[in-house]
Amino acid sequence: MHIKFTTFKQKKNNSNISKTSNKQIGPYYSDIQTQTGSNNPVHAISSGKVLLAYSDKITIDIILSSELLAYTEHTVTNPLKIRKQLEDIRAHGYSYSEEELTEGNYSVAAPVFNYEGEIVCAIAIVGPVTRLTPNNKERFIRLIIRSAREASERLGYDG
Repeated sequence: MHIKFTTFKQKKNNSNISKTSNKQIGPYYSDIQTQTGSNNPVHAISSGKVLLAYSDKITIDIILSSELLAYTEHTVTNPLKIRKQLEDIRAHGYSYSEEELTEGNYSVAAPVFNYEGEIVCAIAIVGPVTRLTPNNKERFIRLIIRSAREASERLGYDG
């Protein structure tokens, strides 16, 4: 199976910004404006929401009490709605975001845990909404969850 979209890994950072640490581009390139080393608001991207969902309560409270900017009309900025999203992420093991940071793009992300059960990063697939179908979406969710699980197991996680 070929991944046809940009994939990347976000590292946890104790602020309201997550940092892109690795980016791979599939055979069907799409001009996604994510660069290695770039900072992104955690509330507006799927990988940031994954990192936030598995953060401690104090970190979540600090971030959600800060100013949450809207980057598009789809950006969720209501702290109560974001808290609900975080609960859903923990329940389902992934996050999906559509056009929250950039118009026309979607992303799906899942957590990677270390041997102590701590989240160390999130793995995400990012692509243009125009290439997303209901079948692709479900396939990408399964792929990203499986990839994150495999990465976690390599780090000694057995949960």
